[in-house]
Amino acid sequence: MDPDSVADAERVPHGSSDDPDVLDLSANINPRVPDGTRAVYEDAFESARSYPNDDYPEFRAAAADYVGCSPESVVPTAGGLAAIRLAIGVTVSPGEDVLVPYPSFGEYAREVELAGGRPEFVAHDELLECDPSEYAMAIVCTPNNPTGDLYAEDALAEFADRCAAAGTVLLADEAFLGFTDRDSLAGREG
Repeated sequence: MDPDSVADAERVPHGSSDDPDVLDLSANINPRVPDGTRAVYEDAFESARSYPNDDYPEFRAAAADYVGCSPESVVPTAGGLAAIRLAIGVTVSPGEDVLVPYPSFGEYAREVELAGGRPEFVAHDELLECDPSEYAMAIVCTPNNPTGDLYAEDALAEFADRCAAAGTVLLADEAFLGFTDRDSLAGREG
C-alpha cells in the first residue's frame, strides 16, 4: 500500500438494507449461507478466543480441491476484499496502470489507488479485447457485479493466456461463480 495515497482514497458506497427480505449483492458477498455453516460457527465459538494455526493445511487442501489448484496456491484471507487488497498490494507499484472493469465492484479502483496505481476504467464487456501488455494487472469480475454478465469461457481463457504472455497479473474475482456452472480460473496453467 502506498502511504501517500491513503489520505486521498474515498470510501466506496455500498447498498445494504436492514430488511431481511432484500437481497443485497452490492458488496460481492454471496448472500447464501451454505448448509451446516451456522452450526459450525456456533460449535466453534469457544475456540474463537485463541489464535488459530495460521497455516490452515486442511482448509487449503479442501479449497484447492474445490477450485482445482494446488494447496500452495491457496492463500486464506479474512474475506474477498482482503484477498483483492493483498493481490493488488503485492502486484501494483506507485504509478502503474491497472485495467479495471466498469461498471463493477467499486473497491477495485480504491485498492489500486491505495497502492499508488492508476485505475484505467474499461467497459466490462470490452475489457477482454484490451491489450494487457501495458498494465501491471488486469481485473475481471465474472460474473460481473452488478450486471451479472458472464464472459464467454473461450474469450476469458484467451485473455488469461494473453495476460500470462505479457507478464500482466490477472485478478479474477469469482465471488458469484457459484451461481453458474463454470469452473474457476484458479486451476488454469499460468
